[in-house]
Amino acid sequence: MLEDEEHVAHYAEPLAAIEAAVAAAVAAGEAGELGEVSGVLDALLRWEAAGPPPGGAWTYGRSRARRQAEIMLAAAPLTLREAVIREVRARAVDQDRDGIGRLTTVLAVVASQWCPGRRELLLDLQLNLLHPEPLRSRVREALLTDAATMAASGAWRPPRGADSACALLVGRLDEGERRTVARWVMALRGSLWSESRELSRCRDDVLGGTLAKRRLGWSAEEALGLLRSARHGHAVGHPEERSAEALNPGELRFALPAAEQLSDADLRHLATDLRVIVDDLEADRLRVNDYAMGKTAPRRLKALLDRAAPAAVAPALPEGFLGSQDGFAIQARADLADVLADPAAAPLLLHCPTLTSVRATATWLRRCRELGRAYPQAVDVLRRVLRLVVATEVMYDEREFNEYRYVFLRSESAAFVRGAVWAYTALAGSDEGGAGAAGAAELLGDLAVHCGRKDTRFITSMVESTVANAAVAALSTLDSPGALDQLRRVQGMARHRTFQKFVASALDAAALRSGLTREQVIERGVPDHGVDATGRFEVRLGEEGFIAAIVVGGEGAAAIEYARDGKVVRSLPAAVRDACADDIKALKARLKEVQATLRTERDRIEAILATDRTWTAGEWVTYYLAHPLVAPIARRLIWEVGTDPDGPWTSGLPQAPDGGDLTTGWRLRSADGTTTDVSANAVIRLWHPVRADLGDTTAWRAALTDAPFRQPFKQAFRERYLLTPAEEATVSYSNRFAGHILRYGRTKALTVARGWSGLNLGAWSSGASGEAIHEFPGTEWRARFFLETVTVTDLAVAELCSTDQVRFERKEGRTWQLADLVDVPAGLLSEGLRDVDLFVAVASIGADPNWTDRGEARHAAYWHEYSFGALPESAVARRETLARLLPRTRIADRVEVGERFVRVRGDLRTYKIHLGSGNVLMEPDDTYLCIVSARSEDAGKVFLPFEEDGVLSLIVSKAFLLAADAKITDPTILRQFPAR
Repeated sequence: MLEDEEHVAHYAEPLAAIEAAVAAAVAAGEAGELGEVSGVLDALLRWEAAGPPPGGAWTYGRSRARRQAEIMLAAAPLTLREAVIREVRARAVDQDRDGIGRLTTVLAVVASQWCPGRRELLLDLQLNLLHPEPLRSRVREALLTDAATMAASGAWRPPRGADSACALLVGRLDEGERRTVARWVMALRGSLWSESRELSRCRDDVLGGTLAKRRLGWSAEEALGLLRSARHGHAVGHPEERSAEALNPGELRFALPAAEQLSDADLRHLATDLRVIVDDLEADRLRVNDYAMGKTAPRRLKALLDRAAPAAVAPALPEGFLGSQDGFAIQARADLADVLADPAAAPLLLHCPTLTSVRATATWLRRCRELGRAYPQAVDVLRRVLRLVVATEVMYDEREFNEYRYVFLRSESAAFVRGAVWAYTALAGSDEGGAGAAGAAELLGDLAVHCGRKDTRFITSMVESTVANAAVAALSTLDSPGALDQLRRVQGMARHRTFQKFVASALDAAALRSGLTREQVIERGVPDHGVDATGRFEVRLGEEGFIAAIVVGGEGAAAIEYARDGKVVRSLPAAVRDACADDIKALKARLKEVQATLRTERDRIEAILATDRTWTAGEWVTYYLAHPLVAPIARRLIWEVGTDPDGPWTSGLPQAPDGGDLTTGWRLRSADGTTTDVSANAVIRLWHPVRADLGDTTAWRAALTDAPFRQPFKQAFRERYLLTPAEEATVSYSNRFAGHILRYGRTKALTVARGWSGLNLGAWSSGASGEAIHEFPGTEWRARFFLETVTVTDLAVAELCSTDQVRFERKEGRTWQLADLVDVPAGLLSEGLRDVDLFVAVASIGADPNWTDRGEARHAAYWHEYSFGALPESAVARRETLARLLPRTRIADRVEVGERFVRVRGDLRTYKIHLGSGNVLMEPDDTYLCIVSARSEDAGKVFLPFEEDGVLSLIVSKAFLLAADAKITDPTILRQFPAR
C-alpha cells in the first residue's frame, strides 16, 4: 500500500486537468456561450483511464480522487452538467463495451448529486450495446420495473420468478433474442455496482440468471467462444477482476450449459480447451471467481471432457472419489468396493455429482439414460447406493475444532447422492415397468424420511436437506400410485417448515397430474398398517396358541393385547417372550406407526373445520367411515348431509348400516334421536357450531353430555368467534386479543404445535417485533398474529412478549393480499381466532397463580385484570360446559356457575374460581388464594365430552378440593387461610 502523498500525486494531474476544463467551460458560459463541453468530457475520460499507481490498489486513493471529481462537477452550473451528459450520450452511439464502461463511470460522476433520472441515464448508456431497437426497449422496460420494485421494497434480493418483469420477458423472447441479450449481459456483468446496485443485480442476477437456465441453442463455435471468453475475457468496469488464473463466472454460467447441450460429436470441437482448463483446475493453476460455482464447475467441466474425449477417460474412478470422511462415504468404500473398482460403472458414477441442484434438467437426464443403456447393472448399483444411504446412521467427529461435528453426508457425498437419486428415478421406471416404478417410489420415500428428519445438530436443522428435497422432487415425477403414498408419508413426518412447504408443492404437482387436489391425495393415501376392518392386527406367537394383536378401540386409542385360545391374558410367559422377541419388537414398532397415524388423522380432520370442504357420499364412506384407522375418529364426529352444497343441511352422528356391509346404508342420527338416510347423491360436510343455529348447538351439547359420548376433539362444545362491532369498524384487523402479556417460550411452542410459523423475538435488530403466520390447509387463506418483545433473557431471547393485531390475507396468484374481516369465511375466521385465544389462555402470565409471589410488581395490574376480569370466548364456552357437568357431580349442592366465576361453598369459607384463568378468590373480601395444583380423585372421575386445554379440568379439581376445604392438609394452602 502506498502512502497518502503518493496517491495524491498520482491522481493530481488528471484532477487538475478536470478543474481547468471545468473552469474554462464556466468562464465561456459566463460570456454567453455554451462552454467547452468536449474539453470537460475529455479530461474526465483521461482521469477514468488512469490506472492505479504502481503497487497500489484500485480501492485506495482512487475513491478519494473520484470524490474530488464529483465535488468539482457538483459545483459547476447545472447547464454545464446537462451539456456534459448530452455529450456523453452522443459519444456512446459508436462505442464498444470498453468505451461504454468508461463513459458509464464518467456519467456516474457527473450525475452523482442531482440528477433525478440517473438510473435511466446509466441504463440507456449501456443499452447502446444492445440491438435492435425493439429488443432494447423491451429490456429497458423490464430492468427499470424490477429495479424500481427492488428499491421500493428496500429488499436486498431482486424480484424473482413470476414477480419479476425480467423473468417474464425471457419467457417471451425467441432463442435468437435470448442469445443476444445473454451476450449483452455477459459484456456488462459487474458494472453499475457502485452507481446503481438495483440495476446491476436485476441485470446480472435476474435477467442473466434466468437466461443461463434456458436452452439458448448455442452452436459449437459459440460455445467454444463462451468457454474461451470465460478464461480470457474481461468484465466492463472491473479490469482488476481479470487474471490468467481465474475463470469468469459471468461467462462460465452460460458456457457450461451451452456445452452440455451439444451432441457428443459437436462437443469434440471443445476437447482441447476443456483439457487445458481441467488440467489447470486440477493443478490449482486456475480457480473460479465465485464460491457457489467453484464447488460445481470443476465436476461439470470434467464431465464435459469425458464426453468430448472419451479415449482420455481413465479405466477406473479417479483416486479420492467418495473419499470424504463422512458416515456414508466411509461405508460406501467398504460395501461398494466392487462397484468403485468396475471401469464400466465409472461414467455413470462420475455423471452423478455433476447435478448442481435438487432437480435434474432434461439434458442431464438424457445423458444419464445414455450412460444407463451402456451399463446394464446401472439400476442395481444405484439401488445399492441409495439403500446404503438409508442404512447409514448419523455419526459425529470430535476432532474438528475441538467440538462435536455431526457428520452424515458432507457436501461432496451429498452431491453424488443427489445425482444417484435422479439417475435411479430415470432408469428404474424402464427397468421393470410398473414394478420398477413402485420399487423406486418406496426407496425414494425411505430416503426422504431418513434425510428429512428434523435435527437441530445440523446447520439446516435437517439430517440432509438437499438429498431429502431431491428425493421428494424425484417422487413427484413418478407416474405411480406408490409415489403419492410415499409423498403423503413424507408429509406426515416432515417437521421442518421449509421442508413441509417443499413436500406440499411436490404433492400439488403430483395431485395435479392425477386430477386430484392435495387434500384428496392425502386422504386417499392414509395407511392402515395392516389393521383390518374390526380394528385388529394379529400376530401368532409360537405353537402354543398365543396371539399378540394391535387393537384400535372405539375412541381411537391403540394398544397391544395378548390372548391365548381366544381369551385375553395380562402378559406372556417368559419363554414365549424370548422365543418371539423379534415378532414382538416388530409389533411394537407397528403400534408406534398406528398411533402416529391416529394422531395425524385427528389433527388433519380437525383442521378441516376451518374449510368449507364437502364430500360425496361414496368418498365419505370409503375414506372416513370404512377406513380402519380413520373410522374411530370420523364416527365420533357430527356431520351434515344435504343434496346441494348451498343447503339445507341436516346434522347427525354416523350410524352404521345393519349387517356387515359398510359401503352403503349409512344414516345420520340427530341430537333428538331421529335418523336421516345418506343417499348416494348426497353431499357431506363437517358440522361446525359457527355455521349452526343456537338451538342445534345447544341440543348437541346436551345430547353428548347425557349420552355420555366423548369426541376426538372439541366439536359440539367448540368456541364460536363471530365478528364484533369493533372488528367491523377496524375493517381489516382484530384487536380482540391485543394487549396481553405472554411467556414467549410457551407462546413459541404453542404456535409451532398448532402449525403457526415465523415467530422469532429477542434482542437483535429484527427481534423487537414479529409475527406468527398460519396457512390454512386446503384454502387460499392465512392468518397473521403480531407480537412485540417486552423483556429478554440473559441469552438475548425474548422472555415476555405482548400481543397485537390479528389479520387475515388471501392468496392472489403468488402474492398475499390483506382481506377485510367481513370477507373471511366464518369457519376460517373462527378457527384462526380460536388458536390465538388458546395462545393467550395458556401462555398469559395471568394464568400463572404464582406471578404475584415473585416479589416484583411487574405487570401486576394486567395480571389482576386477566385473572379476574371479563371472559374471552374460550372461557364463555367453558362456562356452558361446567353448567352442564357440575350439577351431575356429588358437589352439585355446593357449586354455582355464575357470569365470571364458579362459586364454591366449603366448610370453612366460600370461594370464587375464575372461569378464564382458574385463579381463586376468597369471600367476603376477595382475598387471593394461590393454589398451584389441585389433584382430586373425584375430579378425575368427571366425564368430559372432549379433550380440552387443561383449564377446565383444573377448575373442576379446584372445585372438588375447596368444597371439602376442611380436609385440606397442604401447608402452602392452609397458611393463606385467616386465623380461626
